[in-house]
Amino acid sequence: TFAATAERAEYFQEKGLLVIYNVVFEDRGPDGGSPKSTGQADKAVYHEDTGDAEFSGFVQLNSLEEDASFETSSLSYRSATQTIEGASDNPVIVKVGIKLFMQGMGFFADIQSKAFAFRNGVQGFVRTESSPEPAKGEEQ
Repeated sequence: TFAATAERAEYFQEKGLLVIYNVVFEDRGPDGGSPKSTGQADKAVYHEDTGDAEFSGFVQLNSLEEDASFETSSLSYRSATQTIEGASDNPVIVKVGIKLFMQGMGFFADIQSKAFAFRNGVQGFVRTESSPEPAKGEEQ
């Protein structure tokens, strides 16, 4: 079950495009239970023929099952391959729980294998069990 609210939507029947502005959404999976993922985007373009979508502006996707979030200004979702990709020159910020924080460009994620990669410009940190918690207001 997929649900969304938006400020405005435009449907172009001949092109098979749905353009949505200031959208907030959640995916409850096939059983319609608790949310599996949530997100928001300033603009989303959905392609009826392929199930593909492009997100732009402020984009945030959250995988609640994996405790992971992705923030950027542009992402593309490919339905056939179940992949998400960012532009090669567009930074993406990834947070997984409190243990992993990464930022880089050329982002690629495979949803089914629960894996992601950056092609360049990567920086971040991995907190191990022995790493101290950052002090309030302090970044690591």
